[in-house]
Parts: sequence; C-alpha cells; structure tokens
Amino acid sequence: MNDASNIPRDSSSLRDCDLVMKGGITSGVIYPKLIAGLATRYRFRSIGGTSAGAIAAAGCAAAEFRRQVKQDAGGFTELEKLPEFVGTTASGSEGSRLRHLFQPAKSVSRHFDVLLASLNQPSKVAIVVNALGTLLLRYWAIVAAVGLALLLVVVALVRSTGPIAWIHAWWMAAAGSIAWLALGWWLAWRHWRTSRNPSLVPRIIAWWVVGMAVTYWLLSVMTGSRFMDNGGSRLLATFGWSLVLPLAVVCALALCAWRFVVSLLNGLHGNFWGLCSGRTSEARPPIAGLTEWLTGYFNELAGLNPGERPLTLGDCWTGDRAAGDEPATGPEDMPAAERKVNLEVMTTAVSRHTPYAIPFRPSTGVYLFDPEEWKRLFPPTVMDWLLKASPPLKADEVGHTEDGRALRKLPYNRDLPVVVLVRLSLSFPVLLSAIPLYAPDHTRRQNRDVPRKVWFSDGGISSNMPLHFFDEPLPRHPTFAVDLKDKHPDYEFKDTCDQDNGRVFLPRDNSSGFLQHWTEPKDDARLGLFSLLWDMVETMHSWRDEMQIPMPGYRDRVVRIGQNKDEGGLNIDMPKDHIDALGRAGALAARCLIERFCTGTNDPRDDGWENHRQIRLRTFAELAELLGRHPNLHDPDWKHVIQRIKAYDVHERGCAEQVLDCITQIGPPVTDERSLDLFDKAPRPLSLWRIVPRI
Repeated sequence: MNDASNIPRDSSSLRDCDLVMKGGITSGVIYPKLIAGLATRYRFRSIGGTSAGAIAAAGCAAAEFRRQVKQDAGGFTELEKLPEFVGTTASGSEGSRLRHLFQPAKSVSRHFDVLLASLNQPSKVAIVVNALGTLLLRYWAIVAAVGLALLLVVVALVRSTGPIAWIHAWWMAAAGSIAWLALGWWLAWRHWRTSRNPSLVPRIIAWWVVGMAVTYWLLSVMTGSRFMDNGGSRLLATFGWSLVLPLAVVCALALCAWRFVVSLLNGLHGNFWGLCSGRTSEARPPIAGLTEWLTGYFNELAGLNPGERPLTLGDCWTGDRAAGDEPATGPEDMPAAERKVNLEVMTTAVSRHTPYAIPFRPSTGVYLFDPEEWKRLFPPTVMDWLLKASPPLKADEVGHTEDGRALRKLPYNRDLPVVVLVRLSLSFPVLLSAIPLYAPDHTRRQNRDVPRKVWFSDGGISSNMPLHFFDEPLPRHPTFAVDLKDKHPDYEFKDTCDQDNGRVFLPRDNSSGFLQHWTEPKDDARLGLFSLLWDMVETMHSWRDEMQIPMPGYRDRVVRIGQNKDEGGLNIDMPKDHIDALGRAGALAARCLIERFCTGTNDPRDDGWENHRQIRLRTFAELAELLGRHPNLHDPDWKHVIQRIKAYDVHERGCAEQVLDCITQIGPPVTDERSLDLFDKAPRPLSLWRIVPRI
C-alpha cells in the first residue's frame, strides 16, 4: 500500500509536517506503516504522543534523525517492518513477539497468566471461564487441598448407602467426582470457553441432572444392588454429592481468589505497582523485555550501535550525535523552532495530580531519581548515561531521602534518553510499573528541602491524544493526528485499500467529521454499573480530545482508525492476522492524509492544506476581532493600570500601550458578538480565546 522503498534519503525537498499519536498499548502497531507512508512525502519536524503513541513518536524521531544526519532512510524502512516482526512467533516459544515484550516479575507471573487467559476471548463468559480455569491451575495446591476435603465428605456419603469397604468407598468417591468434573467440562466448560453466545442455565441444569444419574448408577454398581433397591439412601447420597461438589468448586475458587489478591498486592508493591517492569525477567526469553528492547531498537532506527549510549533528545534537536557526547552544562533548551527533530510526550505525576509534557517546562522544578530503584527499570547502558549526565547538586539542594537513600538529579532535557521519555509516558496502570521520582515539597514546615516520592504513570491518564502539541494560531505546516476508535456498528471492516473500507476515516470536506460515535450503554444488564463506571473513567481522560476533534482546524487533519474489541488496547497476545490488519490500516491512513493534503492545487475544494489554512485564518480573524472589539478592552483606565505596573520600565510601558492601541484599533466596541463583521463567516462550532498553563 505504501512503497517504503520510495522514501527519500534526503528530506530537504520534502514538505514539513508534525504528527501526534494517541495512546493504546498494543494499538501502537498501527503507527509504523503510517509513519513510513508519510515519510515518502513529508519531513517530520515535531512528533508527539502518549503511551503507545509515545513509542511510535520516538521511533519516528529516531528514523528522521537518521535521515537528516546520515542521509539514510533505512530507519523508516525498518520501522515499517515492525508489525510483521512483533506479530511473528519466536522460535521455541509460544505467542507472538509482542506478547514476550511484556515479561512479568517472578512474584506476579501467575497473575499475569490469568490476565493473558482473559484476553482475545469471544464473550464475557469466556473471559471469566478462562480466567477462572487458569486461576485454579496456577494455584493447584489449594485446589488439591480442597479436593482432599471433598473426598472425605464424599466417602462418608458413599458409605451411608450400605456396607462398603473403605478402599472401595475411596475409589468410588474419586471416580464419581472425576466423572462429575468431566461431565462439567464436556457439557458446559468447553462450550463457555469458545462460544460467542454461550448458554448458561440449560447447560448447568443438564450437567446437574446427568451427573446425578451417573452417580446414582455408580452407587448401585458399587453396592451390588438392583437399581431400585434401597433407592432412598442412594438418592439422598447422590443429592448430597451434587451439592457438595459445586460447593467444593466454589470454595476452591474463593480460596484461590483470596490468595490471588493477597499475593497480587504484595507482588505489585515489590514491583513498583506493575506486573511488568519493562526489564527482561524470563530465564531464556525469545526477545528482550520492553524497555531493553526499545533502548536498542531506537538506536538501530537512528543508525547507531545498540550497545552505545542511548539516543537522547539533544541528539534529535541538533542532528549531531557528537554534540551530545558530553552532558549539558546548564538547563537551557534549544528553541523548538531551531530543533531539527522535536520530540514531545505526555506523562502524569499521579502523586501530584498533574500532567506533564516532556521535555519538562522551566517551571516544572527539580526532580531526582534513586539509582538503585531505576536499575530495576532501565538497562545498564541507560543507567550509565543517566549517572554520567546527572547534574551536580546545588548548595541548597538535598540529595537524599528522609531515610538516607542517595538520590541523583534527573539530567537536563537535552540529555534525557529517548527511552526514558517513552517509559515515563508508557506506564499503563497495573500492567507496567510506575516510575518513582523525587521532588522537594516546599510547603512543608519541617524538612521542606528533603525530596519526597512522586509516582509517574501513563500519560494517557491526563491526555491520551495531546492535540495541543505543536498547535499555533496560524500554522506554517500541518499537524496530523491519529485517533483510535471502537468499531462503528454500521460499518464492516474491509481489507481493501480505499477510504470506504469502514476502518479508516478522514473528512473529505468541511461538512463532514462533526459527529462522534459512542457505544450505547447496556442499561438492561445488572452489571451495567461497571460499564457506567468505566465510561466515567474514560470521560475523565478523554473529554478534552472528544471536544477538540470536531472543531474546525482539527477535524480535517485527524484521521480516525477503528478497532475491533479484540484488537489493540490491552490485547498483548493478539494473533498475527490482527496485527497485520492494524498495520495495513495505518498504511491506508497515511495514504488518505497524503491524498488530501499533498495535491498542491491551492484549491480548497481538493487541497486539504489550503483548506486548512483558510479555516485557521477565518477562525483567527474572528477571534481577533472579538478580542479587539470587546467593551472591557476599550476602557481607558487600562492605560492608567499600565503606568502603575512597577515591573515595567519606561520602554516596556510604552510597548504595552502600543500593544493595547493596536488591538483596540481593530474596531469600535460591541456588546453582542453577533454584531462582529466576521462572526457569520467564522467556522462552526465557534472557538474561544483562553489563557491556560503550559503543560
């Protein structure tokens, strides 16, 4: 669909673009072919993302660094092959390479197996059944103890039917219980595991009735009686057996679940609140753990030796690897407009309830890390560089925790390894360990300079698709964005290369893209409360994105890609055909953007870039008129306020008055915005000027 062999080695003649990618854990397999496709026509100036989108953004930055530094497009061709690579099965292992990137700590390996068993299942019943089955297998010792207690009760029931020898009673109790379980597996369990529309009550009744009949027959055979002789005692024993066995299963599940939860909390506590740290933990893994693999992979995409120091932000900014061999001597960053490749990602300081963009803004303050803790999260090459690049502490800064553990300052932005940015953005709660950093809390009365722990987790918690990255009132080049959506019920996905394949959507004109599909709540189900609560969580971190996407100047450059329920997201054990399908969707998304924005006709009816510029200018002009003609701004007292500002000198006061005069010259004040000259021509829905903090 995209011919990566046509990616230019020299990007100087290409158009510029920015790219922002949404998070989604394994949904990131969509992005490599999309990036490679755009690289045939565009040079990436700024790339941003969250979570899995941060991985793709870092890979794109590394490949663009290689193209600009070495005149080599090999990084993009390697990146395009990523979906095929992670979708294949490594020799001597089960599951795809994608699955083996997530390697659990030993203390939570059984819990990880239960999680895997619940993925890629055809129904909710199948999810529960497979998870519970794996739970029982992983805690077999508890199951064996419950089974032994069950046999003791069943033996007593068997002997109540007549003079049966103890050895015979034991054999019958074991054989009968196994028969009950085998019937359950044959009649119900295997059906529930694989059916898309499982039947529950009829199969449970059939299991119970057939089990009762078989047990009654076995008791008759073992006692040597005719079928109806002494039937009352056998029927009573059979009925008791039919109650004891389900109770034993429930008891085993309850005990296993209790042990599961207790050991899970202990294991998560010892592994920074995640099942996987990102490091390699398997004895003989077919592929390194996620963080270690990404460290070498980013270097490979950048055309560097995987064993060298990791690719840093400074390398991307300057386009000169040698310039970053020695750590920075100060916190000053290169202006974004001068960076050859600008990479930004989102993270969330959950302890402080605050989102951050990385590179950190000057107002962020000082953060420190514990080398002993970070050794469990990052490979040696990363740690060696972090320790080398860590700036010295100032005289008024404390370099240890309250309990005396030594801390090191986080390197300045330009010295931050790209993989550290990605890992700070990709800390999906529970699946991947959170990242501990430390900062002084100057609001404290005692020990106010002593650093205290701050947990950093997934950037998607605060902004899963940071559309605000790289945005300008009047842009010089487009900022493309990728939105990942659930499958629309009215459209079937087709494995074709056209925009009507039901999976990829990009507005073709200004009259489309207004509406957003949502999944109708299942209020008729008793468990609908959990769906409602999950929707609340989703709203917390995506409401801003959902409001921005339909806005003029946004919706025309946001390509939306649909996913089935068993694709992307937390499905870390996706089959190869699903990974391939998502990869092809990314390639088609790139083609849609190119066909819309690269015509060069300067006719807004078919030139997406010209249309985008006109939309942005119409929005900007209407907002500027609204600002300049606001009655409050025409109050003459503002000039007296300027004269009273002690922070201004004489020149600065004159400059402020000039700014005020220029804005108010837009026109006379109006009390109703509908009286503005440009109001009717502004794109809908209308926008507002806002003063917001920099993230």
